[in-house]
Amino acid sequence: MFRWLVTRINRSLGRSASSGTTFIGILDIAGFEIFDLNTFEQLCINYTNEKLQQLFNNTMFILEQETYRKEGIEWSFIDFGLDLQPTIDLIEKPLGVLSLLDEQCIFPKSTDKSYVEKLIANQSKHPKFIVPEFRTKSDFAIVHYAGRVDYSADQWLMKNMDPLNDSVVFLLQNSVDQLVAEMWKNAEFASLSIADQTDYVFGARTKRGMFRTVGQTYKEQLSRLMKTLQNTSPHFVRCIIPNHEKKAGVINGPLVLEQLRCNGVLEGIRICRQGYPNRAPFHDFRKRYELLVDRGTIPPGFLDGKETVKRILAALEVDASLFRIGQSKVFFRSGVIAALEEMRDKELQHFVIQFQTYCRGYLARRAFKKLLQQVSAIRIIQRNGLAWSRLKDWNWWRLFAKVKPLLEVTASEQAIAAKESELKSLRDTLLQKEYTLSDYTTRIEQVSFLVCCFRHFNMLN
Repeated sequence: MFRWLVTRINRSLGRSASSGTTFIGILDIAGFEIFDLNTFEQLCINYTNEKLQQLFNNTMFILEQETYRKEGIEWSFIDFGLDLQPTIDLIEKPLGVLSLLDEQCIFPKSTDKSYVEKLIANQSKHPKFIVPEFRTKSDFAIVHYAGRVDYSADQWLMKNMDPLNDSVVFLLQNSVDQLVAEMWKNAEFASLSIADQTDYVFGARTKRGMFRTVGQTYKEQLSRLMKTLQNTSPHFVRCIIPNHEKKAGVINGPLVLEQLRCNGVLEGIRICRQGYPNRAPFHDFRKRYELLVDRGTIPPGFLDGKETVKRILAALEVDASLFRIGQSKVFFRSGVIAALEEMRDKELQHFVIQFQTYCRGYLARRAFKKLLQQVSAIRIIQRNGLAWSRLKDWNWWRLFAKVKPLLEVTASEQAIAAKESELKSLRDTLLQKEYTLSDYTTRIEQVSFLVCCFRHFNMLN
């Protein structure tokens, strides 16, 4: 049923022959599994993670190497994928875990115990293979990149052969349900009958008589998958579980660290530290770290970005082995940027302290000036108060205090009288103007009458 369902999904979602070779795919697999009791399923999953981790290491390095090549950085090739190759060889090479398992599946009267003994006899000296001192739960252990994993070989031969009961197959093939019969019509190809065996691997039918175990089929499928991934531009997404309680804002430090170690993030950091993980364009580097050098280090006017970076690094006395200057960027070993940032923080702290000093001085001077004004005002008030206390009992002062309001009233009356006199003068002027206007109006009327009479006389003549 699972194979039929996968075939239907692939047929519906898969690419046709005319759709070209460009595609976007998502690969989502189980992470590394380390249980108290690990069996054949965990071996397949961990084997896959070993291969993907090797691809991850090589991909990261290839991207780094391509960047170095474009920037003209001298770099000696290091194949970080070789670190995982011994474990992969232990699993997939001849006389390895899967190869010996397939061999034991073919031999008659083979058992899980005989398989373990054969495996120990051939791989006991392998650096990644461990034979437990007390074989109570686990039969052997493999050192994966995520750590040691103890495996129990119980029922491995049965799982690797994955047999089907002939009666069950015959019954389902002759089902009255058309869908069930369609699903099981090729089930005989998964049977363990070597003479009649035929299998489908990714749609390719193998020759009749060839025996395909689960381990062998899995290895072939994984090999094709890795070949596909190597011909693409993969991007890796690492999913981290912060805690087992499913609570927001809670981070279990040891749990997160263990996941980072198992899914290869720490391995990726180790790879980056081998090269020049920190980099910055010339303009950004100058803009950020120019304040660390004296003004005379960089002359005024235009200066090439590469030359500017060289002058800054020379002034800061950075070891030449800790950086490389490319065509458009400067590359640093791990830790150099942190040291430069620390120097920059100290310099900025010095600038901030100076600015605070100027601000505090300005505020202090302004406060002192205000205090002087307050002192002057207090003295004036005190002087006037003292003068008032001396004059308030003097008789002439008392008389002046009583007369002064009257003087102000007299001045007001005089101002009112002056205004009334001015108003009267304006009224007289207005009357005179009105009389003149009336006289002019009368004369105009008389002249108009004479003009009319003159015109009438002329008309009669």
